[in-house]
Amino acid sequence: ICLYKDGEIENLNQSISTPVQFGQINTLQFDNNKVWIADNRNGVMSIKQDNSGQISLLHLNGIPTNEKIKSILHDKLGNLWILTPKKLYVSNGGAFSVIRQIGNLYLNNLHTIVASGPNHFWVANDEGLVEIDDEKHRVFLQHILKKTVKITSMAQDEKGRIWVATFGQGIICFNP
Repeated sequence: ICLYKDGEIENLNQSISTPVQFGQINTLQFDNNKVWIADNRNGVMSIKQDNSGQISLLHLNGIPTNEKIKSILHDKLGNLWILTPKKLYVSNGGAFSVIRQIGNLYLNNLHTIVASGPNHFWVANDEGLVEIDDEKHRVFLQHILKKTVKITSMAQDEKGRIWVATFGQGIICFNP
């Protein structure tokens, strides 16, 4: 782990309490004073810096390290959502629960997740975007794309539009 400071890259590996070799880092998510990291080798970890500047690395319990983590989301209600290709894990600070199906939609070929409000999410899969109301545990709306598009990330702007980044297909803007 490195820190960019004053035009230089400073290696911080010596100050981390658990030495880890990272694989491909798939996603980063910020939460208060933590950075959540998911890679192909170690599962989900958090990096936290205390007031003295000491950095610690913690592995997240409850998520198998052999799961390929595609996306992490920390929502406004304090829940941590972890997306794998076939499962969605959620925790409100306690143990993780696993979601494999919402309503009549089985979660398969998942790519990324973005929150659009409390208990309201967009999940991208091979077929397109799925709008989910988690409070009612139902699929709210599904936008099917006419051809398979590899979605790599999503973001929502202040007007409520969902911006979708793809591999080789550019950027798609949904205006629900």
